[in-house]
Amino acid sequence: MSNNPTYVHIGKTFLDALMARDFERMEMLLHPDIRFRGLVPYAVREGITAEEALYWLRRWFGDADVFDLVQYSIDQVVDRLYIAYRIDVHDENGWQQVAQHIYCTIKNDVITDMALLCSGFRPVQEQAFVREQSESLTFSSAQSRSDANLFYEVGDKGCAEGPIEQIALLARSLSEGQTLEVHATNPSVTHDLPAWCRLAGYELLNQDSDRYVISRSHKEV
Repeated sequence: MSNNPTYVHIGKTFLDALMARDFERMEMLLHPDIRFRGLVPYAVREGITAEEALYWLRRWFGDADVFDLVQYSIDQVVDRLYIAYRIDVHDENGWQQVAQHIYCTIKNDVITDMALLCSGFRPVQEQAFVREQSESLTFSSAQSRSDANLFYEVGDKGCAEGPIEQIALLARSLSEGQTLEVHATNPSVTHDLPAWCRLAGYELLNQDSDRYVISRSHKEV
Protein backbone atom coordinates (compact mmCIF):
# COMPACT_ATOMS: atom_id res chain seq x y z
CA MET A 1 0.00 0.00 0.00
CA SER A 2 1.42 3.38 -1.00
CA ASN A 3 1.69 6.07 1.65
CA ASN A 4 -0.68 9.03 1.64
CA PRO A 5 1.34 12.11 0.52
CA THR A 6 -0.36 14.21 3.20
CA TYR A 7 0.77 11.79 5.90
CA VAL A 8 4.34 11.81 4.57
CA HIS A 9 4.35 15.63 4.50
CA ILE A 10 3.05 15.86 8.07
CA GLY A 11 5.62 13.29 9.25
CA LYS A 12 8.51 15.14 7.60
CA THR A 13 7.32 18.50 8.90
CA PHE A 14 7.02 17.09 12.42
CA LEU A 15 10.59 15.75 12.31
CA ASP A 16 11.90 19.02 10.84
CA ALA A 17 10.26 20.96 13.67
CA LEU A 18 11.48 18.50 16.31
CA MET A 19 15.09 18.65 15.15
CA ALA A 20 14.97 22.46 15.19
CA ARG A 21 13.08 22.43 18.50
CA ASP A 22 10.61 24.69 16.72
CA PHE A 23 7.58 24.02 18.89
CA GLU A 24 5.53 26.83 17.37
CA ARG A 25 5.83 25.18 13.97
CA MET A 26 5.00 21.82 15.53
CA GLU A 27 1.86 23.29 17.10
CA MET A 28 0.54 24.12 13.63
CA LEU A 29 0.40 20.36 12.93
CA LEU A 30 -1.74 19.64 16.01
CA HIS A 31 -5.47 20.00 16.45
CA PRO A 32 -6.17 22.39 19.37
CA ASP A 33 -8.05 19.59 21.15
CA ILE A 34 -5.62 16.78 20.33
CA ARG A 35 -5.69 13.68 22.50
CA PHE A 36 -2.11 12.95 23.62
CA ARG A 37 -0.88 9.85 25.45
CA GLY A 38 2.77 9.17 26.12
CA LEU A 39 3.89 5.87 27.63
CA VAL A 40 7.27 6.42 29.30
CA PRO A 41 9.06 4.18 31.80
CA TYR A 42 7.02 4.02 35.01
CA ALA A 43 4.36 6.54 33.92
CA VAL A 44 1.79 7.69 31.38
CA ARG A 45 1.82 11.32 30.22
CA GLU A 46 -1.48 12.66 28.94
CA GLY A 47 -2.96 15.80 27.48
CA ILE A 48 -6.18 16.94 25.83
CA THR A 49 -4.89 20.10 24.13
CA ALA A 50 -2.04 20.97 21.77
CA GLU A 51 -0.50 23.07 24.55
CA GLU A 52 -0.42 20.09 26.90
CA ALA A 53 1.07 17.79 24.25
CA LEU A 54 3.80 20.31 23.47
CA TYR A 55 4.53 20.75 27.17
CA TRP A 56 5.88 17.19 27.31
CA LEU A 57 7.91 17.52 24.10
CA ARG A 58 9.45 20.77 25.37
CA ARG A 59 10.19 19.19 28.74
CA TRP A 60 11.92 16.22 27.14
CA PHE A 61 13.93 18.00 24.44
CA GLY A 62 13.94 21.76 24.98
CA ASP A 63 17.12 22.03 27.08
CA ALA A 64 19.50 19.77 25.14
CA ASP A 65 22.66 21.52 23.90
CA VAL A 66 23.46 18.64 21.49
CA PHE A 67 20.56 17.00 19.67
CA ASP A 68 21.62 14.45 17.03
CA LEU A 69 19.20 12.38 14.99
CA VAL A 70 20.79 8.96 14.38
CA GLN A 71 17.81 7.06 12.97
CA TYR A 72 14.29 7.84 11.79
CA SER A 73 11.34 6.37 9.92
CA ILE A 74 8.11 7.78 8.50
CA ASP A 75 5.48 5.27 7.44
CA GLN A 76 1.77 4.55 7.38
CA VAL A 77 -0.01 1.75 9.25
CA VAL A 78 -3.30 1.49 7.36
CA ASP A 79 -5.02 4.72 8.47
CA ARG A 80 -2.39 5.95 10.99
CA LEU A 81 0.78 7.95 10.50
CA TYR A 82 3.81 6.24 12.07
CA ILE A 83 6.91 8.24 13.06
CA ALA A 84 9.94 6.73 14.78
CA TYR A 85 13.31 8.20 15.69
CA ARG A 86 16.36 7.63 17.86
CA ILE A 87 18.30 10.61 19.15
CA ASP A 88 21.56 11.21 21.00
CA VAL A 89 21.18 14.18 23.34
CA HIS A 90 23.53 16.03 25.64
CA ASP A 91 22.40 18.35 28.43
CA GLU A 92 23.32 19.15 32.02
CA ASN A 93 22.87 15.45 32.82
CA GLY A 94 25.46 14.34 30.24
CA TRP A 95 25.00 12.05 27.23
CA GLN A 96 21.73 10.18 26.84
CA GLN A 97 20.00 8.22 24.10
CA VAL A 98 16.25 8.11 23.57
CA ALA A 99 13.97 6.34 21.09
CA GLN A 100 10.33 7.21 20.48
CA HIS A 101 7.58 5.67 18.34
CA ILE A 102 4.50 7.75 17.53
CA TYR A 103 1.15 6.73 16.01
CA CYS A 104 -1.05 9.59 14.81
CA THR A 105 -4.62 9.95 13.63
CA ILE A 106 -4.91 12.58 10.88
CA LYS A 107 -8.12 14.49 10.15
CA ASN A 108 -8.40 17.57 7.95
CA ASP A 109 -4.59 17.65 7.59
CA VAL A 110 -3.84 17.95 11.32
CA ILE A 111 -3.02 15.43 14.05
CA THR A 112 -6.04 14.79 16.25
CA ASP A 113 -4.69 11.85 18.26
CA MET A 114 -1.08 11.06 19.18
CA ALA A 115 0.03 7.88 20.98
CA LEU A 116 3.73 7.93 21.87
CA LEU A 117 5.93 5.13 23.20
CA CYS A 118 9.24 6.28 24.71
CA SER A 119 12.29 4.26 25.73
CA GLY A 120 13.17 6.83 28.35
CA PHE A 121 16.41 8.79 28.36
CA ARG A 122 19.07 6.14 28.80
CA PRO A 123 22.24 7.60 30.36
CA VAL A 124 25.49 6.79 28.56
CA GLN A 125 28.89 7.46 30.07
CA GLU A 126 30.56 9.93 27.70
CA GLN A 127 33.92 8.19 27.49
CA ALA A 128 32.29 4.79 27.00
CA PHE A 129 29.91 6.29 24.44
CA VAL A 130 32.70 7.77 22.34
CA ARG A 131 34.86 4.64 22.64
CA GLU A 132 32.04 2.23 21.80
CA GLN A 133 30.99 4.22 18.76
CA SER A 134 34.49 4.95 17.45
CA GLU A 135 35.60 1.32 17.74
CA SER A 136 32.94 0.38 15.19
CA LEU A 137 34.31 2.82 12.61
CA THR A 138 36.91 2.27 9.94
CA PHE A 139 37.76 5.36 7.94
CA SER A 140 40.71 7.03 6.27
CA SER A 141 40.91 10.50 4.79
CA ALA A 142 43.38 9.13 2.21
CA GLN A 143 40.43 7.44 0.45
CA SER A 144 38.63 10.73 -0.09
CA ARG A 145 38.29 12.05 -3.62
CA SER A 146 37.34 15.52 -2.40
CA ASP A 147 40.18 16.10 0.10
CA ALA A 148 37.66 15.76 2.93
CA ASN A 149 38.93 15.78 6.48
CA LEU A 150 37.20 12.47 7.18
CA PHE A 151 36.12 9.60 4.94
CA TYR A 152 33.67 6.81 5.76
CA GLU A 153 33.19 3.70 3.61
CA VAL A 154 29.59 2.47 3.90
CA GLY A 155 29.77 -0.05 1.07
CA ASP A 156 26.44 -1.52 -0.03
CA LYS A 157 24.62 -1.11 3.31
CA GLY A 158 21.37 0.81 3.26
CA CYS A 159 20.66 3.46 5.89
CA ALA A 160 18.27 1.07 7.64
CA GLU A 161 21.22 -1.26 8.33
CA GLY A 162 22.96 1.15 10.68
CA PRO A 163 25.53 3.41 8.94
CA ILE A 164 23.64 6.59 9.84
CA GLU A 165 24.80 6.13 13.46
CA GLN A 166 28.45 6.10 12.39
CA ILE A 167 27.93 8.98 9.99
CA ALA A 168 26.30 10.98 12.80
CA LEU A 169 29.28 10.33 15.08
CA LEU A 170 31.79 11.48 12.46
CA ALA A 171 29.68 14.49 11.45
CA ARG A 172 29.44 15.51 15.10
CA SER A 173 33.25 15.65 15.31
CA LEU A 174 33.55 18.10 12.41
CA SER A 175 34.77 21.60 13.18
CA GLU A 176 33.59 24.60 11.17
CA GLY A 177 35.02 24.38 7.66
CA GLN A 178 35.76 20.65 7.87
CA THR A 179 34.04 18.03 5.68
CA LEU A 180 33.16 14.35 5.76
CA GLU A 181 33.02 12.27 2.59
CA VAL A 182 30.79 9.17 2.55
CA HIS A 183 31.02 6.43 -0.07
CA ALA A 184 27.77 4.41 -0.25
CA THR A 185 26.65 2.25 -3.18
CA ASN A 186 23.20 1.20 -1.96
CA PRO A 187 20.55 3.05 -4.06
CA SER A 188 18.42 3.77 -0.97
CA VAL A 189 21.14 6.07 0.38
CA THR A 190 20.52 8.47 -2.53
CA HIS A 191 17.29 9.53 -0.82
CA ASP A 192 17.91 8.67 2.82
CA LEU A 193 21.25 10.38 3.44
CA PRO A 194 20.25 13.81 2.03
CA ALA A 195 17.02 13.61 4.07
CA TRP A 196 18.99 12.79 7.22
CA CYS A 197 21.36 15.72 6.61
CA ARG A 198 18.42 18.09 6.33
CA LEU A 199 16.72 16.74 9.45
CA ALA A 200 19.88 16.49 11.57
CA GLY A 201 21.17 19.96 10.68
CA TYR A 202 24.09 19.11 8.40
CA GLU A 203 24.74 20.44 4.91
CA LEU A 204 25.16 18.15 1.92
CA LEU A 205 27.77 20.10 -0.03
CA ASN A 206 28.07 17.72 -2.94
CA GLN A 207 26.59 14.48 -4.23
CA ASP A 208 28.48 12.81 -7.06
CA SER A 209 27.01 9.41 -7.90
CA ASP A 210 27.74 7.27 -4.81
CA ARG A 211 29.87 9.84 -2.95
CA TYR A 212 28.50 12.46 -0.56
CA VAL A 213 30.32 15.39 1.04
CA ILE A 214 28.88 16.67 4.32
CA SER A 215 29.67 19.67 6.51
CA ARG A 216 28.19 21.39 9.53
CA SER A 217 25.23 23.50 8.53
CA HIS A 218 25.44 27.28 8.90
CA LYS A 219 21.74 27.29 9.79
CA GLU A 220 20.58 27.66 13.37
CA VAL A 221 18.94 24.38 14.49
